[in-house]
Amino acid sequence: MDPDDDANPRRGGNGWLGIFLGGAPLTSQYQLDPTEEHYKCALQVRNPKALLSIESDLRKASNDLSSLKFNGKLRLPASSSPPTEFDKEEFLLAVDYSVNAYGFQTFFHLLDEMGEMRDLTEDSHLFTVQQVIDEHYSRLDEPAPVYDSGSTNETDESKLARFRCYDKYERFDMSLCRRVMDSLLTHDLKATIRIKFGHLPQFKALPGQIIVMMALDVSNASATQDIDDATTSFKALTLDTYPGQNIVEFTTEAQRLITKRALRHAVVSGLLVPSFAPHYSKYYLNCSHIEV
Repeated sequence: MDPDDDANPRRGGNGWLGIFLGGAPLTSQYQLDPTEEHYKCALQVRNPKALLSIESDLRKASNDLSSLKFNGKLRLPASSSPPTEFDKEEFLLAVDYSVNAYGFQTFFHLLDEMGEMRDLTEDSHLFTVQQVIDEHYSRLDEPAPVYDSGSTNETDESKLARFRCYDKYERFDMSLCRRVMDSLLTHDLKATIRIKFGHLPQFKALPGQIIVMMALDVSNASATQDIDDATTSFKALTLDTYPGQNIVEFTTEAQRLITKRALRHAVVSGLLVPSFAPHYSKYYLNCSHIEV
């Protein structure tokens, strides 16, 4: 760990192809995992030729309306036709692929409250947008070295405090990370993100990990509203409104509503009881195939 080595990236390497970034998860010391080979993909390389190629591909991806992107849906409806967008899980897989391919691990790892290093592509639910923003800004300003009393030796704590900050290569990579993550989002979702978060200082300059967290925040907020609407509709269900008290049509509509995971849990746990008569409950649950 040498925060004063400007010739090589702190989290990367300098191989026969030149400077490359990332390539492995970060340890709690903000170093790349030493048990892994760090160079894995040509997209990690940062030389003029590689960057021009990356920029060209990103422009094509951004303007390609046929490429899959995330529009904020947690889950897409079952369909036999090819998907036209990512759901949340597919989006996170695409983010994970991009992080590993481009070597963006430095932006997508941060410590949790217990001091354990976490990967945002796997543990985004443990953090808020503001926590990720705070982590980003805390790594922008490298502190001055601190030395042992009466010595010229820098303390280990001081070395770590400086080493965890972005180096010049990572600072250069911030805008690239933003554009890569932007390419995974639809124009509609980016517009929604801008409406909600555009007031933040330097919004246009925030790196990709923050944009991903904002996309997930907007998606989760939409899901909450969707669940609230489904809960209201579910509570209002009554068998009397179906001609001949058609239990099949009734349970079909109920099952459609309780596909929302939180609503489903409320039903099977008895927290949410529909308005129809109790003597229909057992048959309703059997027809709906609800499992705990």
